[in-house]
Amino acid sequence: MSKRSSSIFSPRMVMILAGLGIVAMMGMLLVSALGSDRSTKMTVGPNSYSVSVLGHRALMETIEAMDIPVMVSQYRTLERLDPINSLLLLLEPSLTNNSMDDLRELLTHNSVIYALPKRRPAMRQQSNLRWLQSDGMVSTGNVDKFLKLIDSNAQIIRPDAKPVVQKSDDESEEETVEDNEVQDEDAQEKGIVIDLSELNIGRYNRGEETEYDGTWTENIPGFTPSVKNVQLISSDIITPLIASEQGILVGSIVNEFGGTTIIVSDPDLISNMGIGEGENAQIIFYLIELFSNDFATIFVDETIHGFERNPELMRSAFEHPFIYFTFQVLIFVVLLVWATLQRFGSPPKMMPQFRTGKAVLIESAVNLLNHGNHKPEILARYVELTQNAMAKKLKAPKNLSDDEIVEWLDDYGARRGVELSLKTIKHRAMMSRSGSGRQTNTYMDHVHEKPLIQIAKFLQQWKQEMLDGSGTDKIN
Repeated sequence: MSKRSSSIFSPRMVMILAGLGIVAMMGMLLVSALGSDRSTKMTVGPNSYSVSVLGHRALMETIEAMDIPVMVSQYRTLERLDPINSLLLLLEPSLTNNSMDDLRELLTHNSVIYALPKRRPAMRQQSNLRWLQSDGMVSTGNVDKFLKLIDSNAQIIRPDAKPVVQKSDDESEEETVEDNEVQDEDAQEKGIVIDLSELNIGRYNRGEETEYDGTWTENIPGFTPSVKNVQLISSDIITPLIASEQGILVGSIVNEFGGTTIIVSDPDLISNMGIGEGENAQIIFYLIELFSNDFATIFVDETIHGFERNPELMRSAFEHPFIYFTFQVLIFVVLLVWATLQRFGSPPKMMPQFRTGKAVLIESAVNLLNHGNHKPEILARYVELTQNAMAKKLKAPKNLSDDEIVEWLDDYGARRGVELSLKTIKHRAMMSRSGSGRQTNTYMDHVHEKPLIQIAKFLQQWKQEMLDGSGTDKIN
């Protein structure tokens, strides 16, 4: 088998696969580090990720700038909340992406700020898809569904509701550069400064919307709200914090579990478009400060807007950004399976072939005999066979006994000058087999290292001298 065929892949293929693996891993790391979740980046609805006029990004940025711990939750919010030391923000839940049962369960938390929905996105701006060109109003019937989770008898009131007239595209583009840096002096002292220009918030003119000019008969925070086409609540059990004769803008209620829920009827107070208007920001942060002595972290739930990410390993493996790593692992698994298939892998090793011939047969017999430890018996038999063969070759008289044949051969050898004696050699062979016997005073008594081999050598020398004459070449 050649050296090349013993490897699964050629060196060139190994280098290609290693290079692809490195490129895939670097790509995954870059996408994870520099990429973003498109579902959150491109949203224009009323949620904490959106920079459109309806979004809550400005509120989130301001909370973070004030060093208040805040966590945007996309899974199991209620399980992660501290029952006492956490504030939950439920801001404009979505009717299409929300379960009423889940929302009702979230409202059982001890400290909640609950903003009802009012507007919905209608059309994006073509120049920037993260901004809105126009929006629409959520029907009062749909808003009532969320309100009745707090008070089953409450109703939504829109005293100034009018059809929205939009300006042309050119006029709308001009409106995106309005100055929003001037803030109330009281807000400056509190550190509540909403600079929409830094957040790149989209803006446009909503047409002939009416600024609410009613008198706020109840205003515990002491700040004047600025809202258009105001949305109010009519309720007998919600305690008003900011209210007019027509309804409640901000109120509070104690739920059945003893927790406090703050209800914001008009979300324009917290939207990117409205939080910088008038004293709206001061009102929202006043509401947050109502719980400041009790909570350690603000949780902003985004499951109510359809942003839900399951942290379970198997499900997360197929979501951004982990899908890139999962795809890479699947590629390597396929390559591993491919490499281990017999069709594409290394040729199977050939079994060693059996050798044939007399030499192999003799070698095998020797190995078997060595394994059985029968060398002394073999040597004795070999001496006997050599004796009979020499008697026949030298034409010894027939009908002689075994001892007589040995004497005849030794006499024959003495006449030819053979010094070695077959009787002595045979005696030594018998002693090696039995392990006992009387020692003789011959030179063979001095052989100790390999007695069996020495006996065989002397037997061979005796045979040669018996056939060839005097033993001048004796083995020492």
